[in-house]
Amino acid sequence: RLLLAKVQESGKAPAEIVEQEGLEQVSDTGELQAMAETILADNPGQVESYRQGKENLIGWFVGQVMRQSQGKADPNAVREIFEQLLQK
Repeated sequence: RLLLAKVQESGKAPAEIVEQEGLEQVSDTGELQAMAETILADNPGQVESYRQGKENLIGWFVGQVMRQSQGKADPNAVREIFEQLLQK
């Protein structure tokens, strides 16, 4: 909604506003994987709990990346990365 209001106010194209204001979604898997690996390294207790069956912690891990990326990370990509990393 905020983007729509800015388009109407400025007359600029949505893509231009997204680029200027840094609103684009982060979907670079290398960058997301690096964030995920750091979070796993910093939270061994949660990793162990996940591996012992508390699979709902995946949401917590995804939330950490979302917070670190200021909500710009692609949550589906982040979830897939964590699922792969936590299988090791």
